[in-house]
Amino acid sequence: MELPCRQAFRKMEEASQDLDPGFDLIARCPESGAHIFRRQ
Repeated sequence: MELPCRQAFRKMEEASQDLDPGFDLIARCPESGAHIFRRQ
C-alpha cells in the first residue's frame, strides 16, 4: 500500500502537467515531514 504522501505527490505530478516547464514541484509529507523537490 502506498504512503499517503506518495499518493499526494503523484496527484501533484499529474496537476503539474498544466504548469510551465521547469516548475519546481514541492511537496511536504505530513507523516515524515520530508520535502520532495522535482525539476520538471
